[in-house]
Amino acid sequence: MANMHCADQGNGTYLNPIIFGGYGDHTILKDGRDYFMTFGGGGSERGALMYHSRDLVNWEPLYYMFENFPIGMWAPDLVKVGDTYYYYDFAATERPHWNHGDVYVSWTKDIWKGGWSEPSIVRANIPSIDPGHVVGEDGKRYLFMSQNMMFPLTDDGLKAAGPYKIVYPDWPIPDDFDIEGQCTESPKLVWHNGWLYLTTAQGGTGGPSTAHMVTSLRSRSVFGPWELNPYNPIKHTYSDDETWQRKGHGTLIEGPDGEHWYLLYGGYPKGYRDTVNKATLLEPVEWTEDGWWRVCPESKDDEPIPMPAGGEKVDGCNYSLDTDFRDGLPLFFEPAKLNTTAERLSFGERGMTITGAGTDAANSGVILQKREYKDFEVIVELTADWHACAGVCIGNAGHVYGIAVEQDRIEIQQTNTGHWLVREHWVKNGNADWSGNHIFLKVRTIKNIATSWYSQDGENWKKLNICWDLTLGSGWHRWPGVFCAKDGEATFHSYKIVSLD
Repeated sequence: MANMHCADQGNGTYLNPIIFGGYGDHTILKDGRDYFMTFGGGGSERGALMYHSRDLVNWEPLYYMFENFPIGMWAPDLVKVGDTYYYYDFAATERPHWNHGDVYVSWTKDIWKGGWSEPSIVRANIPSIDPGHVVGEDGKRYLFMSQNMMFPLTDDGLKAAGPYKIVYPDWPIPDDFDIEGQCTESPKLVWHNGWLYLTTAQGGTGGPSTAHMVTSLRSRSVFGPWELNPYNPIKHTYSDDETWQRKGHGTLIEGPDGEHWYLLYGGYPKGYRDTVNKATLLEPVEWTEDGWWRVCPESKDDEPIPMPAGGEKVDGCNYSLDTDFRDGLPLFFEPAKLNTTAERLSFGERGMTITGAGTDAANSGVILQKREYKDFEVIVELTADWHACAGVCIGNAGHVYGIAVEQDRIEIQQTNTGHWLVREHWVKNGNADWSGNHIFLKVRTIKNIATSWYSQDGENWKKLNICWDLTLGSGWHRWPGVFCAKDGEATFHSYKIVSLD
């Protein structure tokens, strides 16, 4: 059975990605010997999940930062100033104009336990995204943004203290690159040897697989002038044949030994960019004699790389994703907002009981596991009331493919943002058979094709002849989950994930 994805190969090397799927853009902070990493909303109602590491490769989940997260927030920046930690983020307020909205900040004194303040607006109504925080050479605080912008902050970092202005240039993308557009965004800043290094994303996160990239600049001052890194683009996908595609959104980070440096960046696995969210990758960088940095030429993002020197493995990185639900919803499981309240869920020795709601999987309030794989199967054992429609599925709030048991039949359910619903069924003792209302159900996906299975004993499986191509309207996420619709109840006794990668 699968645990959390672990890049550590156990032989002194790691294999990308360090975090697989299910998340938006990362932000990372080194705090002494500890690293903390979190993300944008990533589709979670509870907001960003905080991770901890001491070697940049093995990560343990700590907690969700918020209970009620402003949907639409992404590309954050996690920083520490004095004894306080800050999380800057952006939420679009005008759709479809995603690059226009409000900048938010939350803060805490204890990053280990959380206790983050509710997000408050730093600057409203700004035509720019992706805040990046830095303390300038003058000791003042600033936020850099997309569109090459920067504005000052108050000393406490909670409010804008002046107008925004354009302060840094674009790296001129060659005409023979196939991109979505200039799209300069995601500024990340770090001081090193008297230089302020600015890492940006360009080329766009949509468009072709070759669109996104990591670029770099440097300056002696937050106000410039800025010099372009002669090794730009630092990271880029040049061909559809590459293992990782749309590579971009980079952060330059110091390694555990305080000597070596690394680049974190995002990428989509080949063949899955429309069904699996962005993964987080790590590669070593080298410094040139004239103070520039680049990814080590011998490094390959799809081959084993030596583990960062000076690090140590954290205990919680082997977190299991299987559960019997007896102790409640484990980390990574999250009810969809629609039709889901705490009163619908109860937990005990037999597992998790869900009271039905809605008419089918899509509007029942699916309980989703916010983790992603390329190829996997999810298996549940359940007992359902006669009037319930209960089963297992993959998808998100608007796109669901799954298998359910209802009265004397098994159903295949496929939905696409509520616009259509296909329901095929097999009648008990007709062309399907199982014992009573107790059954094992399974959904498997290989190379984006989903299939459904059922079993009486969890060992001998029968495949149903309705498959689904997950690239057709599945959106950005294909999380596994369970559901119970209609008027009865269903108890889920076990839940298992099997990685087929």
